[in-house]
Amino acid sequence: MTYGAKLVAGLQQKLKAALSLGRKMLVGVGITSVMLLTLELGFRLWVGLVDTDLGTRIALQKSDAEMAPPGGLLYEPHPYWVFNHAPSDTDINKWGFSGEVSLNRTPGVPRLLCMGGSTTAGPHSWPSKLKLELEKRRGSPVEVINMGVGGWTSAESLVAFTMLGQSFSPDVVILHHANNDMSPLRYPGFRPDYAHYRHPISMEKDELGMWHLRQRFSDSIDKAFMVSSVYGYLRLWVAGEGRISNDLQSLTTHDTEVTAENWYENAGVFQRNLRTIGVVAQGIGATTVLTTLPHRITDMHDPSWEERLETMNELVVRLGQEEGWPTVPLHAESWDPELFEDMVHMTDEGARLEAKQIADTVGPLLR
Repeated sequence: MTYGAKLVAGLQQKLKAALSLGRKMLVGVGITSVMLLTLELGFRLWVGLVDTDLGTRIALQKSDAEMAPPGGLLYEPHPYWVFNHAPSDTDINKWGFSGEVSLNRTPGVPRLLCMGGSTTAGPHSWPSKLKLELEKRRGSPVEVINMGVGGWTSAESLVAFTMLGQSFSPDVVILHHANNDMSPLRYPGFRPDYAHYRHPISMEKDELGMWHLRQRFSDSIDKAFMVSSVYGYLRLWVAGEGRISNDLQSLTTHDTEVTAENWYENAGVFQRNLRTIGVVAQGIGATTVLTTLPHRITDMHDPSWEERLETMNELVVRLGQEEGWPTVPLHAESWDPELFEDMVHMTDEGARLEAKQIADTVGPLLR
């Protein structure tokens, strides 16, 4: 056999071997794909019918991943209070809060200012329902300013009210804080300014002056693979309940283990923050109204969290008694669990009922 013939024969043999290997790899990939798809479908069936609580937690992870960068314009940094809403839709005003509002008051129209975290924030939360309820009872307009921002603690509200809120000259200031302050009170190395808990928001401006979340490699991985419920479960198993990139906890808090030791000793700072807002409000002639935070009762949640929240609510009630401020004990109500979207966030109907109770206290205060 000539050299050329041997070369051709060798190439044919290698090609045959390569084709055989390719077929084997293709079959292997096909079998693996079928197995993974079967696993995925089986797992989805399991969390959909058997372990629905796990399914809800995975769905929350998926929702976060879908909202991850580059669309992360939900919040923007602020030089004084860490972050507020970015004016990325028509509902957010130039101040970074829900609804349109002017510093100038409308003559003869009472003005209320509401402060809190995610249970206060948004166009469909209790402040918007409170406006409707008060106007129905009075038969005349009422201005309600919503300075609630998801993730805010009493520290952010304190600075925001001092630097901006009091400039709106409200007649009544309603404070709706409790849940978000529990984390900084339990973080190690406690500082009364919450600097042991907060750090500047991880965002940057592009060449057009638009704010964007700083990219992390893990963000891309999550965005690519979170379509899989199995991946969502593995992420929960490895990373715990930590949320995805645009969650404010990952953007603005130090990455450390939360401890529960002696947290109650730090709780006086929470009361101090609310008291300071109230004193500043009194200085401009406004009445301070405190509210406690209701929550859904369930056997599936951490009972220690419920105990801590009840303690925080008791601190709010005690502050109201000490200062003589009207207090709405929403936590004392036996709320229907169906009125909650999760442990603390109300449905639309829940927010309406919450607003009615607040209106019972606030209504008589309006001139």
